[in-house]
Amino acid sequence: MIKRGSKKTILYVFSSFCAVITVCLTFYLLRHLPKVPYTLADWRSRQAVKSNNGLSIDEELKNTGVSSVFLWGPYEPLKRGSYTANISYSADEDQVVAATASDEIADFISASKGTLSHHFHSLAYQFELTENVDEFQIYFYYSGSGEFTVHSISIVPNGNQLKRTAVVILAALAMLNLVPLLWERSVDEKKTILALAGITALISLPLWIFGIHNGDDLQVQFLRIEAILQALRSGQFPARISSITLFGLGYPFSIYENDLFLYFPALLRLTGFSVISAYKIYVSAVNLGTVLISYYSFKHIFKNRSIGLLLTLLYASSPFRMMSVYFRAAVGEYTGQTFLPLLALAVYRICFEKNGSFRKGFCNAFLMTAAMSGIIGSDLPSAITAGLMALLLCLICGRKSTLRITFLTFFCAVGLTLLVNLYFLVPFTDYSLRIPVKLPEYFRFTWPGLLLLVLFVGFILRKSKKSFVIIISAVFVFAAIWGVCKMFENSHIIYIYATSGVSPEWISHGTYLMNGSSTENIRTEITGNYLRSAEVLERKSNLMRLACTTENGMGDVIVDVPIYNYPGYHVTDTAGREYPVVSGEENHINFVLPGGFDGIITIEFRDPVYWRIALWVSIVSAAVFALSLVRRRVRLLVSSRAR
Repeated sequence: MIKRGSKKTILYVFSSFCAVITVCLTFYLLRHLPKVPYTLADWRSRQAVKSNNGLSIDEELKNTGVSSVFLWGPYEPLKRGSYTANISYSADEDQVVAATASDEIADFISASKGTLSHHFHSLAYQFELTENVDEFQIYFYYSGSGEFTVHSISIVPNGNQLKRTAVVILAALAMLNLVPLLWERSVDEKKTILALAGITALISLPLWIFGIHNGDDLQVQFLRIEAILQALRSGQFPARISSITLFGLGYPFSIYENDLFLYFPALLRLTGFSVISAYKIYVSAVNLGTVLISYYSFKHIFKNRSIGLLLTLLYASSPFRMMSVYFRAAVGEYTGQTFLPLLALAVYRICFEKNGSFRKGFCNAFLMTAAMSGIIGSDLPSAITAGLMALLLCLICGRKSTLRITFLTFFCAVGLTLLVNLYFLVPFTDYSLRIPVKLPEYFRFTWPGLLLLVLFVGFILRKSKKSFVIIISAVFVFAAIWGVCKMFENSHIIYIYATSGVSPEWISHGTYLMNGSSTENIRTEITGNYLRSAEVLERKSNLMRLACTTENGMGDVIVDVPIYNYPGYHVTDTAGREYPVVSGEENHINFVLPGGFDGIITIEFRDPVYWRIALWVSIVSAAVFALSLVRRRVRLLVSSRAR
């Protein structure tokens, strides 16, 4: 009979071997993706005029106000897989493109409608086929107004389906390695694990539908994820200015709102997941994290496993939290709520447990640092409110006998938290002091009230009989199920597959626009007095290269580039000469070129040196922090085995 330790070794070796095979096979298949021969010549139209420039809308349909199908094709077989249609076009008004089969959008096509914006001239339209299609088509819809010309179309496989499948297999193998951990658990612990899994599944029920509930800020969150994705693809880290927002004008999402945890769905997008799938996985991960952290915190506060489970159910499935997740899509708020119970545990240990030594207090400071860093990484206003409440509780409830240790612990936690989070706090403070923008409300006392309510219920249950606890548990479960079911009523479901379905105009209330900027009359043309030509050679996240030519003998030329002049942009030429940047009309980037200039200009956003220093201080501090926690955990395991 094989021993348990041998079974673990066999399982680890098997899963590692499968992981290596999966990675190698994926790289091989990605390098040998099949060619797709379809070009513009394979498209059909009854309402187009052919020219050397492409296919243009017929004069009889132009400006009639009647929407119609302008172009379709290739009307040929296409194998199962994921593809990108690279479309070059010009249009006076926004037009629409959609992938179809047999004259209708089918379930086996994963795609959203793409907008051919009049602000741009190209679109990378992504779609996926879950089965072989005999008559695949892409429809181009003419809105009924303006000029519309399609210059070229090519379809290329992008490998998203392969990459996503590999990630799923690797995740399944990782979960398989966790199975042996259950073998060593007691019956009560196994029941607890099942209960926690049940709570997570319950609060995640709204995710198990085709599409997603359209929360208030959901589309803004999609745009933030796509902005990080574009930054990662261009090699920029960390993301700073969202270059896909407002048709290339840029928006400082990542500077004013900490998007630390949104890198997870952005990485999922990078590995082939759709926008909605990546967001759903993120919400599921947050739900799981909320359940695990809540149970750990409440169990240790009340020293009771049953109360810990009950309070976890109450906290994770509370109507306020569920509204934040599904109806409001307030990513920062509900992600910050994940770490709030951990902060409560830290405050409880600092205020109510014996902290006779600074070493014990230092451990509690680490715990508070982890909680506050999680909240800051999610939502700064929530972190400010939570930090003030933690300080107030420490002042009110701190033991007089250990008041000195209490204050030392708290301020040690403050110092560690600042060090770990300088990567965000320094750019945020820098922009807040230098740029006149309308900042949001930074004091929110609503969602911390949820935690206080839950803790109050916990104190009542600790003194109640077991039968009363069972009745309350049943009521909470029923209320949670009823609340989740009500969410499906009168809910607007949307489906967005890729960047082409994400509108660049989703900036909520435009909170971080500089004073004097307007989104009503957006223009994307590069202009300048005596500017002969300005051709965009490359646009990659926060970098733009232009081929500029100015008139001879006409003096200096002021060039206006439609990018908001947030601090950090630099303009240089190929010789390394830097041109001063000023704010022009609508706060656009303006710089001066000499007459007779003919060369390449690079416009690039660069982090100030002190931002980079702050980033590395945070990385080193977080690494030391993590190593200290691991070292302490190993020491505890060794001491427990020695006993």
